[in-house]
Amino acid sequence: MKIMSDTAPLFQIERISPDSPLLAEVLRLHAVSKSSLGVFPKGAFEEAALRKWILVAIAPDKTVAGYVVFRVAKNRAAVIRRLILEQTRNGNAGGER
Repeated sequence: MKIMSDTAPLFQIERISPDSPLLAEVLRLHAVSKSSLGVFPKGAFEEAALRKWILVAIAPDKTVAGYVVFRVAKNRAAVIRRLILEQTRNGNAGGER
């Protein structure tokens, strides 16, 4: 899935699995932003990846711009955790809960 502008794709959205190299980048981003995001165990990320419950936004320069961890129950999805890199929004580094 691509989010489009009038000229070019802004982000590519990818659903990741446990064998995706993007999972390591999600874990790294979480570790860097843990103080503002709070604790979320590595095993929880791995379980979410196994169920394909992690979406990653990939910027045009192929860097990870953010991620969403969600869960599905009774045909409803709920966001559990999200991180959007500030530099993709306004030029600063950091996370958002």
